Amino acid sequence: MLAPIVLLAVTSEVAKLHAIFDKTWERQLRESPMFATSVGRHEYDDKLPSITPADLARRQSERKATLADLAKVDRAKLPPSERVNYDIFKEDLEEGIESYDFGDYEMPLNADSGFHSGFARLAKEMPLATTKDYENYISRLNAWPRYVREQIANMRLGLKSGMTVPRATLEGVDKTIEVHVRRSDEERFLAALRQISNDGAGGRPGSIAQRRPRRGHERRQRLQGVPRLLPERVCPRRAHHARGIGAAERTRVLPVQDPRIHHSQSHARADSQNRTRRG
Repeated sequence: MLAPIVLLAVTSEVAKLHAIFDKTWERQLRESPMFATSVGRHEYDDKLPSITPADLARRQSERKATLADLAKVDRAKLPPSERVNYDIFKEDLEEGIESYDFGDYEMPLNADSGFHSGFARLAKEMPLATTKDYENYISRLNAWPRYVREQIANMRLGLKSGMTVPRATLEGVDKTIEVHVRRSDEERFLAALRQISNDGAGGRPGSIAQRRPRRGHERRQRLQGVPRLLPERVCPRRAHHARGIGAAERTRVLPVQDPRIHHSQSHARADSQNRTRRG
């Protein structure tokens, strides 16, 4: 009778572990709508993330609560493969907590990449087959100025506390922003709307094509504020010390678009979605 009892205990702990995985995965999709789109979940295709201080603090609290829930799972009763999942998931949560505490969200870009770099590919990374698809696309374009404002606000918080990446890592960042601020490049975002045919968007000819995104000039102006923020402030003449971290150590810190929320999930689910951890 011992074997069935042991099996029942193992099954119970695995179920508890995977319930945490499932809850975290669904929360991640809600909080990171662009990521949700990339893995084939389209309930949030009309949204961009919110990265206000209140939202970032809330996510930090959720990570800590999830870590506390994970501690209630008896790791010793898990089979070997699930112990690996447990360990990876725990490490990702801990790294997310440390990332927020360190202030990584105050450094969202460098010359190689940043929060803005993927947005130029928006039309290629979203489904555009139905009226709803195009409405979602326009909603994301309209949300872009708000998202940029939030990123700039976080960078300004970093400037106040001395939390910036070294100047050398920002050389050339203005070139990566040009696609968003030059009027001639707006065609990149509007071209998708011109592809709509009479039967290509739910049988409502012209109803979407006529709805240009609101405040196109605002989208450009918001990102124009980023280069203005960089030369004397985010790009100091020399890397300085902040929060006890030396310039040499700071160089190793990579900026993130959304502080580690993307990584708080099970290894098994990451594999199933063909994702690369810590990418």
